[in-house]
Amino acid sequence: MTKNRRQFLVSCSTLTVAASLTPAAVLASPLRSRGVSLERISLEKFASCRGANFRVLRAGSIATGLRLVEVTPWQQVYPQMAGAEDGQNEKFSLLFQGVNGTALDQDTYLFEHPGIGQFAMFIVPIGTTDASHDYYEAVFNRPREERLRG
Repeated sequence: MTKNRRQFLVSCSTLTVAASLTPAAVLASPLRSRGVSLERISLEKFASCRGANFRVLRAGSIATGLRLVEVTPWQQVYPQMAGAEDGQNEKFSLLFQGVNGTALDQDTYLFEHPGIGQFAMFIVPIGTTDASHDYYEAVFNRPREERLRG
């Protein structure tokens, strides 16, 4: 009887552990599969999302919404940079607008967009003359994809 009871307890314990881990694995898997490397998101992809809302996930806090209001290719704004040592790099900036009063610090946050997925991005709060919103900028200066392959 002791052997049967022991087998029963071991079986129940195994079943309990498996049942408790399954929901976490199921819930976490879509997030992992939606993760995107920031290096793989092009200027063109961000430009196609101009005006869209992004969720910004903060550790230990509720998600914050930011709207992508501007995508600026630096080659158009600063044509003199073409002759620089890194002149062939992809250079652009993103300007996000948030609700006033939910300020984010300069830091790396997990961004989420339905058409892109989840990605980590470093943003910096910037000052503007618009006191009704908070604004954040992300700046990129990275080798173009063709150079990454070669």
